[in-house]
Amino acid sequence: MATTIKARPLNLTPTYNETIVVLEDQNVNLDNFKWLVYIYKGISTDSDYQLLSTIVILPNPEGYGVIDFHRHIENYISTTFYPTDIDNVSNAVTNEGLKWSFEVTTQYINTETVQTFPSGSNVIYSFNGALSFQDFRNWNSDDYEMSSTALPTIKFLLDGDSTIDASLSDRVWINSFMSTSVAPFDLVKIETDNGVYTVPQTFTPTGQHFINQNKIGPKDILETSDTFTVVSGALPVVDSSTTFIKVTPLNGSSIAIGETVTLNIKDYCSKYEHIKFFYMDKLGSYLPITFNKVSKNNITNTRKNYKQNYGSYNNISNTYGYTSHDRGTTNYDLTSTEVITCTSDWMSEESSRMVVSMLNSPSVYIQDSTGEYIAINITTNSYEQKKTVNDKLINYTISFEYSNTNTNQRG
Repeated sequence: MATTIKARPLNLTPTYNETIVVLEDQNVNLDNFKWLVYIYKGISTDSDYQLLSTIVILPNPEGYGVIDFHRHIENYISTTFYPTDIDNVSNAVTNEGLKWSFEVTTQYINTETVQTFPSGSNVIYSFNGALSFQDFRNWNSDDYEMSSTALPTIKFLLDGDSTIDASLSDRVWINSFMSTSVAPFDLVKIETDNGVYTVPQTFTPTGQHFINQNKIGPKDILETSDTFTVVSGALPVVDSSTTFIKVTPLNGSSIAIGETVTLNIKDYCSKYEHIKFFYMDKLGSYLPITFNKVSKNNITNTRKNYKQNYGSYNNISNTYGYTSHDRGTTNYDLTSTEVITCTSDWMSEESSRMVVSMLNSPSVYIQDSTGEYIAINITTNSYEQKKTVNDKLINYTISFEYSNTNTNQRG
Protein backbone atom coordinates (compact mmCIF):
# COMPACT_ATOMS: atom_id res chain seq x y z
CA MET A 1 0.00 0.00 0.00
CA ALA A 2 1.30 3.45 -0.95
CA THR A 3 1.59 6.44 1.35
CA THR A 4 -1.79 8.01 2.08
CA ILE A 5 -2.67 11.47 3.38
CA LYS A 6 -4.54 10.97 6.67
CA ALA A 7 -5.02 14.67 7.50
CA ARG A 8 -4.35 17.97 5.75
CA PRO A 9 -5.46 21.62 6.00
CA LEU A 10 -8.60 22.85 4.33
CA ASN A 11 -8.40 24.51 0.92
CA LEU A 12 -7.31 27.91 2.32
CA THR A 13 -5.15 28.15 5.43
CA PRO A 14 -3.51 31.03 7.37
CA THR A 15 0.20 30.55 6.85
CA TYR A 16 1.34 31.88 10.24
CA ASN A 17 -0.55 29.08 12.01
CA GLU A 18 0.47 25.45 11.85
CA THR A 19 -0.02 23.81 8.45
CA ILE A 20 -0.09 20.13 9.38
CA VAL A 21 -0.14 17.18 6.97
CA VAL A 22 -0.18 13.62 8.35
CA LEU A 23 1.12 10.70 6.25
CA GLU A 24 0.68 6.97 6.77
CA ASP A 25 2.48 4.03 5.11
CA GLN A 26 2.41 0.29 5.85
CA ASN A 27 6.19 0.08 5.47
CA VAL A 28 7.09 2.40 8.35
CA ASN A 29 8.50 -0.49 10.42
CA LEU A 30 11.06 -1.47 7.80
CA ASP A 31 14.72 -0.55 8.28
CA ASN A 32 15.71 3.05 7.49
CA PHE A 33 12.18 4.05 6.45
CA LYS A 34 11.75 7.75 5.72
CA TRP A 35 9.68 10.15 3.66
CA LEU A 36 11.36 12.65 1.33
CA VAL A 37 8.97 15.58 0.96
CA TYR A 38 9.38 18.07 -1.91
CA ILE A 39 7.62 21.45 -1.62
CA TYR A 40 6.80 23.24 -4.88
CA LYS A 41 5.48 26.65 -5.79
CA GLY A 42 2.24 26.01 -7.68
CA ILE A 43 1.54 22.78 -9.52
CA SER A 44 3.31 21.08 -12.42
CA THR A 45 1.14 22.75 -15.10
CA ASP A 46 1.88 26.29 -13.83
CA SER A 47 4.45 28.37 -15.71
CA ASP A 48 6.16 29.41 -12.45
CA TYR A 49 6.28 25.89 -10.98
CA GLN A 50 9.52 25.43 -9.04
CA LEU A 51 11.01 23.48 -6.16
CA LEU A 52 11.11 25.51 -2.95
CA SER A 53 12.41 23.08 -0.37
CA THR A 54 13.12 19.43 0.41
CA ILE A 55 12.67 17.92 3.87
CA VAL A 56 13.17 14.47 5.37
CA ILE A 57 10.45 13.13 7.68
CA LEU A 58 10.85 10.10 9.97
CA PRO A 59 7.85 8.27 11.45
CA ASN A 60 6.82 9.50 14.90
CA PRO A 61 6.37 6.98 17.79
CA GLU A 62 2.83 6.22 16.57
CA GLY A 63 4.13 5.45 13.07
CA TYR A 64 2.84 8.57 11.26
CA GLY A 65 4.67 11.20 9.28
CA VAL A 66 3.66 14.57 10.76
CA ILE A 67 4.78 17.62 8.75
CA ASP A 68 4.30 21.28 9.66
CA PHE A 69 4.80 23.18 6.40
CA HIS A 70 4.14 26.73 7.55
CA ARG A 71 7.75 27.69 8.33
CA HIS A 72 8.73 26.71 4.79
CA ILE A 73 5.82 28.58 3.19
CA GLU A 74 5.63 31.85 5.17
CA ASN A 75 8.91 33.11 3.69
CA TYR A 76 7.17 33.42 0.32
CA ILE A 77 4.19 35.44 1.59
CA SER A 78 4.10 39.12 2.57
CA THR A 79 1.75 42.07 2.09
CA THR A 80 1.10 44.64 -0.64
CA PHE A 81 1.11 48.28 0.45
CA TYR A 82 1.02 50.93 -2.29
CA PRO A 83 -1.42 53.63 -1.10
CA THR A 84 -0.22 56.16 -3.68
CA ASP A 85 -1.36 54.00 -6.62
CA ILE A 86 -4.66 54.95 -8.25
CA ASP A 87 -6.32 51.58 -8.49
CA ASN A 88 -9.53 49.71 -9.23
CA VAL A 89 -12.06 49.26 -6.44
CA SER A 90 -11.61 45.49 -6.77
CA ASN A 91 -8.43 43.88 -8.05
CA ALA A 92 -5.80 41.23 -7.37
CA VAL A 93 -2.94 41.55 -4.92
CA THR A 94 0.15 39.49 -5.61
CA ASN A 95 2.06 38.98 -2.37
CA GLU A 96 -0.65 37.95 0.08
CA GLY A 97 -0.88 34.27 -0.84
CA LEU A 98 0.95 31.24 -2.19
CA LYS A 99 -0.53 28.26 -3.98
CA TRP A 100 1.80 25.35 -3.34
CA SER A 101 1.95 21.58 -3.58
CA PHE A 102 4.00 18.74 -2.17
CA GLU A 103 5.28 15.47 -3.58
CA VAL A 104 6.47 12.49 -1.53
CA THR A 105 9.02 9.74 -2.09
CA THR A 106 9.48 6.86 0.36
CA GLN A 107 12.82 5.25 1.11
CA TYR A 108 13.53 2.04 3.02
CA ILE A 109 16.20 -0.68 2.74
CA ASN A 110 17.24 -0.36 -0.93
CA THR A 111 13.86 0.81 -2.23
CA GLU A 112 12.80 4.30 -3.32
CA THR A 113 9.24 4.88 -4.52
CA VAL A 114 7.49 8.02 -5.77
CA GLN A 115 4.03 8.28 -4.21
CA THR A 116 0.85 9.23 -6.08
CA PHE A 117 -2.00 11.13 -4.42
CA PRO A 118 -5.58 11.81 -5.60
CA SER A 119 -5.81 14.91 -7.80
CA GLY A 120 -5.74 18.14 -5.80
CA SER A 121 -5.20 16.48 -2.41
CA ASN A 122 -1.59 17.69 -2.28
CA VAL A 123 -2.40 21.32 -3.26
CA ILE A 124 -2.89 24.01 -0.60
CA TYR A 125 -3.60 27.77 -0.69
CA SER A 126 -1.82 29.69 2.09
CA PHE A 127 -2.44 33.36 2.81
CA ASN A 128 -1.01 36.00 5.15
CA GLY A 129 -3.30 35.29 8.08
CA ALA A 130 -2.65 34.48 11.73
CA LEU A 131 -5.47 33.34 14.02
CA SER A 132 -5.74 32.85 17.76
CA PHE A 133 -5.61 29.24 18.90
CA GLN A 134 -9.38 29.11 19.43
CA ASP A 135 -10.20 30.78 16.10
CA PHE A 136 -7.77 28.48 14.28
CA ARG A 137 -9.45 25.39 15.74
CA ASN A 138 -12.76 26.59 14.27
CA TRP A 139 -11.37 27.83 10.95
CA ASN A 140 -13.40 26.75 7.91
CA SER A 141 -12.14 28.00 4.56
CA ASP A 142 -15.52 27.23 2.95
CA ASP A 143 -16.86 30.30 4.79
CA TYR A 144 -14.54 32.55 2.72
CA GLU A 145 -14.59 31.25 -0.87
CA MET A 146 -16.25 33.97 -2.97
CA SER A 147 -17.51 33.04 -6.41
CA SER A 148 -20.37 33.75 -8.80
CA THR A 149 -22.42 30.98 -7.13
CA ALA A 150 -21.58 31.67 -3.47
CA LEU A 151 -24.15 32.46 -0.77
CA PRO A 152 -24.68 35.89 0.84
CA THR A 153 -23.18 34.45 4.04
CA ILE A 154 -19.69 34.12 2.50
CA LYS A 155 -17.22 36.33 4.36
CA PHE A 156 -14.47 38.71 3.38
CA LEU A 157 -11.05 38.00 4.90
CA LEU A 158 -11.85 40.36 7.73
CA ASP A 159 -10.97 39.73 11.37
CA GLY A 160 -13.88 41.09 13.34
CA ASP A 161 -17.20 42.77 12.71
CA SER A 162 -18.35 43.79 9.24
CA THR A 163 -19.25 47.29 10.48
CA ILE A 164 -16.29 49.70 10.61
CA ASP A 165 -15.92 53.35 11.61
CA ALA A 166 -14.02 55.53 9.14
CA SER A 167 -13.54 59.18 8.24
CA LEU A 168 -13.89 60.70 4.77
CA SER A 169 -10.09 60.74 4.42
CA ASP A 170 -9.63 57.06 5.32
CA ARG A 171 -8.78 54.08 3.14
CA VAL A 172 -10.27 50.64 3.79
CA TRP A 173 -8.85 47.57 2.04
CA ILE A 174 -10.86 44.35 2.48
CA ASN A 175 -9.43 41.11 1.06
CA SER A 176 -11.35 38.11 -0.26
CA PHE A 177 -10.42 34.58 -1.33
CA MET A 178 -11.18 33.59 -4.93
CA SER A 179 -10.34 29.98 -5.78
CA THR A 180 -9.02 29.21 -9.24
CA SER A 181 -11.48 26.29 -9.47
CA VAL A 182 -14.69 28.40 -9.57
CA ALA A 183 -15.91 31.45 -11.49
CA PRO A 184 -15.20 34.81 -9.78
CA PHE A 185 -17.85 37.27 -8.68
CA ASP A 186 -18.68 40.00 -11.21
CA LEU A 187 -19.66 43.26 -9.51
CA VAL A 188 -19.19 45.32 -6.38
CA LYS A 189 -22.33 47.12 -5.24
CA ILE A 190 -21.74 50.36 -3.33
CA GLU A 191 -24.60 52.09 -1.52
CA THR A 192 -24.25 55.55 0.04
CA ASP A 193 -26.52 58.46 1.01
CA ASN A 194 -26.40 59.55 -2.67
CA GLY A 195 -27.63 56.31 -4.23
CA VAL A 196 -26.74 52.78 -5.29
CA TYR A 197 -23.87 52.05 -7.70
CA THR A 198 -21.98 49.14 -9.17
CA VAL A 199 -18.41 48.79 -10.36
CA PRO A 200 -17.01 45.80 -12.29
CA GLN A 201 -14.80 43.15 -10.73
CA THR A 202 -12.70 42.02 -13.70
CA PHE A 203 -10.01 39.95 -12.02
CA THR A 204 -10.06 36.21 -12.73
CA PRO A 205 -7.93 34.22 -10.24
CA THR A 206 -5.13 32.22 -11.82
CA GLY A 207 -1.94 30.60 -10.61
CA GLN A 208 -0.56 32.43 -7.59
CA HIS A 209 -3.14 35.23 -7.76
CA PHE A 210 -6.14 34.17 -5.70
CA ILE A 211 -6.41 36.97 -3.12
CA ASN A 212 -8.66 39.82 -4.27
CA GLN A 213 -8.49 43.24 -2.58
CA ASN A 214 -11.47 45.57 -2.42
CA LYS A 215 -10.47 49.20 -1.83
CA ILE A 216 -13.73 50.57 -0.44
CA GLY A 217 -12.74 53.46 1.84
CA PRO A 218 -14.03 56.97 1.04
CA LYS A 219 -10.57 58.07 -0.08
CA ASP A 220 -10.24 54.96 -2.28
CA ILE A 221 -13.63 55.58 -3.95
CA LEU A 222 -12.78 59.25 -4.58
CA GLU A 223 -9.46 58.33 -6.22
CA THR A 224 -10.35 55.16 -8.16
CA SER A 225 -9.87 54.91 -11.91
CA ASP A 226 -13.10 52.86 -12.19
CA THR A 227 -16.30 54.14 -13.78
CA PHE A 228 -19.41 53.67 -11.62
CA THR A 229 -22.76 52.58 -13.02
CA VAL A 230 -25.63 54.43 -11.33
CA VAL A 231 -28.41 52.03 -10.30
CA SER A 232 -30.33 54.71 -8.41
CA GLY A 233 -29.61 58.22 -7.18
CA ALA A 234 -26.86 60.30 -8.75
CA LEU A 235 -23.11 60.81 -8.75
CA PRO A 236 -20.85 61.47 -6.92
CA VAL A 237 -20.74 58.26 -4.94
CA VAL A 238 -19.10 59.99 -1.97
CA ASP A 239 -19.16 63.65 -0.97
CA SER A 240 -18.75 65.75 2.16
CA SER A 241 -22.23 64.82 3.46
CA THR A 242 -21.77 61.03 3.18
CA THR A 243 -22.64 59.21 6.43
CA PHE A 244 -22.37 55.58 5.35
CA ILE A 245 -20.95 53.28 2.67
CA LYS A 246 -22.27 49.74 2.20
CA VAL A 247 -20.34 47.32 0.00
CA THR A 248 -21.66 43.97 -1.30
CA PRO A 249 -20.17 41.54 -3.89
CA LEU A 250 -22.61 40.52 -6.64
CA ASN A 251 -22.72 38.01 -9.48
CA GLY A 252 -23.65 38.90 -13.06
CA SER A 253 -27.36 38.70 -12.19
CA SER A 254 -26.87 41.29 -9.42
CA ILE A 255 -27.44 38.68 -6.70
CA ALA A 256 -25.43 39.04 -3.51
CA ILE A 257 -22.76 36.33 -3.20
CA GLY A 258 -21.09 37.60 -0.02
CA GLU A 259 -21.61 39.61 3.13
CA THR A 260 -22.19 43.37 3.21
CA VAL A 261 -19.48 45.51 4.81
CA THR A 262 -20.73 48.81 6.25
CA LEU A 263 -18.56 51.87 6.85
CA ASN A 264 -19.99 54.39 9.31
CA ILE A 265 -18.52 57.76 8.32
CA LYS A 266 -17.51 59.88 11.31
CA ASP A 267 -15.94 63.34 11.48
CA TYR A 268 -14.06 62.75 14.79
CA CYS A 269 -14.55 66.37 15.80
CA SER A 270 -12.01 67.30 18.47
CA LYS A 271 -9.75 70.18 19.50
CA TYR A 272 -6.83 67.73 19.65
CA GLU A 273 -4.67 66.44 16.84
CA HIS A 274 -6.11 63.42 15.03
CA ILE A 275 -3.82 60.38 14.99
CA LYS A 276 -5.05 58.31 12.03
CA PHE A 277 -3.83 54.70 12.14
CA PHE A 278 -3.99 52.23 9.25
CA TYR A 279 -3.14 48.63 10.16
CA MET A 280 -3.17 45.11 8.77
CA ASP A 281 -5.60 42.87 10.65
CA LYS A 282 -5.15 39.16 11.37
CA LEU A 283 -6.61 38.08 8.00
CA GLY A 284 -4.59 40.52 5.87
CA SER A 285 -7.11 43.34 5.36
CA TYR A 286 -6.16 46.96 6.12
CA LEU A 287 -8.41 48.98 8.43
CA PRO A 288 -8.42 52.55 9.86
CA ILE A 289 -8.62 53.69 13.49
CA THR A 290 -8.59 57.33 14.62
CA PHE A 291 -7.43 58.54 18.05
CA ASN A 292 -8.69 62.09 18.57
CA LYS A 293 -7.98 62.97 22.18
CA VAL A 294 -4.87 64.33 23.87
CA SER A 295 -1.51 63.28 22.42
CA LYS A 296 2.06 63.97 23.53
CA ASN A 297 5.40 63.79 21.74
CA ASN A 298 8.59 62.77 23.56
CA ILE A 299 11.98 62.86 21.86
CA THR A 300 14.93 60.81 23.07
CA ASN A 301 18.40 61.64 21.78
CA THR A 302 21.14 59.04 21.66
CA ARG A 303 24.63 60.54 21.37
CA LYS A 304 27.98 59.04 20.53
CA ASN A 305 31.05 61.13 21.24
CA TYR A 306 34.80 61.08 21.69
CA LYS A 307 37.24 63.13 23.76
CA GLN A 308 40.16 65.00 22.27
CA ASN A 309 42.89 67.28 23.49
CA TYR A 310 41.76 70.86 23.23
CA GLY A 311 43.74 74.03 22.77
CA SER A 312 46.32 74.81 20.11
CA TYR A 313 49.92 75.91 19.72
CA ASN A 314 50.56 79.57 18.80
CA ASN A 315 53.73 79.67 16.69
CA ILE A 316 54.07 83.43 17.09
CA SER A 317 54.03 83.58 20.86
CA ASN A 318 55.47 80.08 21.18
CA THR A 319 52.76 79.17 23.69
CA TYR A 320 50.06 76.54 23.92
CA GLY A 321 46.81 78.33 24.50
CA TYR A 322 43.10 77.75 25.04
CA THR A 323 39.95 79.51 23.90
CA SER A 324 36.40 79.34 25.26
CA HIS A 325 35.14 77.70 22.07
CA ASP A 326 37.59 74.77 22.17
CA ARG A 327 35.70 71.46 22.24
CA GLY A 328 37.16 68.64 24.33
CA THR A 329 34.18 66.27 23.94
CA THR A 330 32.88 66.06 20.37
CA ASN A 331 29.59 64.48 19.23
CA TYR A 332 30.01 62.42 16.08
CA ASP A 333 26.60 60.73 15.96
CA LEU A 334 23.24 62.01 17.25
CA THR A 335 20.07 59.99 16.66
CA SER A 336 16.63 61.25 17.68
CA THR A 337 13.77 58.85 18.45
CA GLU A 338 10.29 60.35 18.70
CA VAL A 339 7.67 58.53 20.79
CA ILE A 340 4.02 59.62 20.57
CA THR A 341 1.47 58.79 23.25
CA CYS A 342 -2.15 59.24 22.16
CA THR A 343 -5.66 58.60 23.50
CA SER A 344 -8.78 57.41 21.72
CA ASP A 345 -12.32 58.72 22.04
CA TRP A 346 -14.89 56.62 23.89
CA MET A 347 -15.64 53.61 21.75
CA SER A 348 -17.80 50.50 21.36
CA GLU A 349 -16.64 47.05 22.37
CA GLU A 350 -16.17 46.12 18.69
CA SER A 351 -13.98 49.17 18.10
CA SER A 352 -12.09 48.15 21.23
CA ARG A 353 -11.38 44.75 19.66
CA MET A 354 -10.02 46.53 16.59
CA VAL A 355 -7.58 48.46 18.79
CA VAL A 356 -6.37 45.18 20.30
CA SER A 357 -5.99 43.76 16.79
CA MET A 358 -3.89 46.79 15.83
CA LEU A 359 -1.71 46.38 18.93
CA ASN A 360 -0.94 42.85 17.73
CA SER A 361 -0.31 43.84 14.11
CA PRO A 362 3.20 43.80 12.58
CA SER A 363 2.21 46.35 9.93
CA VAL A 364 0.89 49.71 11.21
CA TYR A 365 1.02 53.17 9.61
CA ILE A 366 -0.22 56.64 10.43
CA GLN A 367 -1.63 59.05 7.89
CA ASP A 368 -0.09 62.53 8.14
CA SER A 369 -1.75 65.85 7.33
CA THR A 370 -0.79 65.58 3.64
CA GLY A 371 -2.38 62.12 3.29
CA GLU A 372 0.91 60.21 3.16
CA TYR A 373 1.41 57.05 5.22
CA ILE A 374 4.33 56.73 7.62
CA ALA A 375 5.47 53.40 9.06
CA ILE A 376 5.40 53.16 12.85
CA ASN A 377 6.13 50.61 15.57
CA ILE A 378 3.69 50.24 18.46
CA THR A 379 5.60 50.40 21.76
CA THR A 380 2.64 49.58 24.02
CA ASN A 381 3.34 45.94 24.87
CA SER A 382 0.95 45.42 27.77
CA TYR A 383 -2.74 46.25 27.64
CA GLU A 384 -6.15 45.28 28.95
CA GLN A 385 -8.80 44.03 26.56
CA LYS A 386 -11.72 46.11 27.81
CA LYS A 387 -15.39 45.12 27.86
CA THR A 388 -18.44 47.31 28.31
CA VAL A 389 -19.84 44.99 31.00
CA ASN A 390 -16.80 45.80 33.12
CA ASP A 391 -15.73 49.26 32.02
CA LYS A 392 -18.99 50.89 30.86
CA LEU A 393 -17.03 53.51 28.90
CA ILE A 394 -14.02 52.29 26.88
CA ASN A 395 -11.00 54.15 25.58
CA TYR A 396 -7.31 53.40 25.10
CA THR A 397 -4.00 55.19 25.51
CA ILE A 398 -1.15 53.77 23.46
CA SER A 399 2.37 54.75 22.47
CA PHE A 400 4.26 54.36 19.21
CA GLU A 401 7.48 55.48 17.57
CA TYR A 402 8.34 56.11 13.95
CA SER A 403 10.03 53.17 12.26
CA ASN A 404 12.71 55.47 10.88
CA THR A 405 14.83 57.50 13.28
CA ASN A 406 16.02 61.05 12.62
CA THR A 407 19.74 61.65 12.13
CA ASN A 408 21.56 64.91 12.74
CA GLN A 409 24.74 66.67 11.67
CA ARG A 410 28.12 65.30 12.68
CA GLY A 411 30.16 67.31 15.19
